[in-house]
Amino acid sequence: MSSEVSKKPIDLPARTPSPEPETLFEEALSTIFNDIQLSHGEPGNDFIYHHPQHGDITLRLSSPSWEQISLFAHFVWSSSLLLARLLSENKYPLRGQTVLELGAGTGLVSICAVRDGAGWVTVSDYPSDEIIASLRHNIETQISPERKDKVRVEPHAWGVEPYPLIPESAREAGDEEGRYDWVVACDTLWVTDQHANLISTITSTLSYTPSARLLLVAGFHTGRANVVRFFKLLAEAGFVERGEGKRERMVNRDVEREWAGVRGDFEEDLVERKRWVVIAEMGWSDAKLQEFAST
Repeated sequence: MSSEVSKKPIDLPARTPSPEPETLFEEALSTIFNDIQLSHGEPGNDFIYHHPQHGDITLRLSSPSWEQISLFAHFVWSSSLLLARLLSENKYPLRGQTVLELGAGTGLVSICAVRDGAGWVTVSDYPSDEIIASLRHNIETQISPERKDKVRVEPHAWGVEPYPLIPESAREAGDEEGRYDWVVACDTLWVTDQHANLISTITSTLSYTPSARLLLVAGFHTGRANVVRFFKLLAEAGFVERGEGKRERMVNRDVEREWAGVRGDFEEDLVERKRWVVIAEMGWSDAKLQEFAST
């Protein structure tokens, strides 16, 4: 049964200045057919997000090469906008914590985490020159000078050697096992052949402690089955629901409902399922924690 917190629409962030005709056409179609726009901005241009506490955050979107366009890191996705809003409401205690964002895209969530007082943030995405250049630009221009020593950008392909992702504080202490309090990812589950690699990176970087958390926000626009498959692999890797657990939320309204692996035909209609994301707060199972303690 749906649990409706409020039906007041969420204020949408500003669009990219001077949109191209194609963008106007797409937005018109979204209005006519009551559809939801999941990706925002124009590649190579700036996108302005209006943060409730921190004001405007200006993000430079990458201009991907043809080989990298399928990564879809050249847009701001609604899942990232939603998580940025939830962080502004202190839904997740990142202050003073070490945070790793995987598949960061524009780095919006990481920027919000740094501004909100995270102890250390590593911003990561695929090692593409265009993607990483935009990430570095956004971190450089949107983080205040007194907080820049709390964040860095690190290219990373999921499933490869995770050592470069280890927090700076752990490196300075000579602790090669240094891991993160939080690993965060938004809309990274749509490429199913990368699920195992993504989980490999998560398990290699998340702290082996009861308080460590994996925070995922994922849309259903590529199919609910992809999300279900990933959660099954997560369970096999030793993850269980912690904190808020799994729940579904509308991307543009304060409406939540329980997570369900299967829904009816209407709810699985493409237009309808684009309205929803799943938010999952996960941690290590007790059995996994015992395994860590014994090794």
